[in-house]
Parts: sequence; C-alpha cells; structure tokens
Amino acid sequence: MKTFLFFLTLLITGSSFSQYGYSTKSKKAIKLFELGQKEPNLSLDPTTNLPNFRKGIEYIEKAI
Repeated sequence: MKTFLFFLTLLITGSSFSQYGYSTKSKKAIKLFELGQKEPNLSLDPTTNLPNFRKGIEYIEKAI
C-alpha cells in the first residue's frame, strides 16, 4: 500500500511540474498564446454578447 501511495504521489507531482513550461522559446508565440487565452474574458462578441472566443482562436492560430 505504501508503494502505491508513493507512486501515486510521484505521478501527481511529476505531471504538475510539466505544465509550467512552453515547448517554444519564441516570445512572440508565447505572447500570442497568452493573449488567446485571456481574450474571451476581456471582450464580448457583439453579435452574441458572449465571450469573444473567435478573437481568442485568431490569436492562438497566429501563435501556431
């Protein structure tokens, strides 16, 4: 039982550390990606009055 808990803890901590980095060093791509994540919360789509997901998708596509 102790070994199971050890490996479970190891798995959880290992996966949490891998989320902090980006796979690219391009500052422009990182900035566009982060803008794409934030954009839906910053503005509303004028036609639907919902968060502007289209603009966020545009930023993320430019980052790619």
